Amino acid sequence: PDAIAIIRLSDGVFLDVNDAFSKHFGYPFAEVVGKSWQEIRLWAGVDDSTIAGLFHHTGMVADYELNFQTLLGEKA
Repeated sequence: PDAIAIIRLSDGVFLDVNDAFSKHFGYPFAEVVGKSWQEIRLWAGVDDSTIAGLFHHTGMVADYELNFQTLLGEKA
């Protein structure tokens, strides 16, 4: 039931998402995999440099709260 995405750290490209991710966020698998997080715009109200810093600082993000948005721009 958890939305899971595997994102390549070097360039932020989605490598895989599960069905729960597609259902929760409204992004079909084919519209996510192979695209970067900059293209998907999954995080609401966060600039690209903040996200880039989070991913490249330690290789993982923990204990940091982000707001997500769906394909239609709704809060998720």
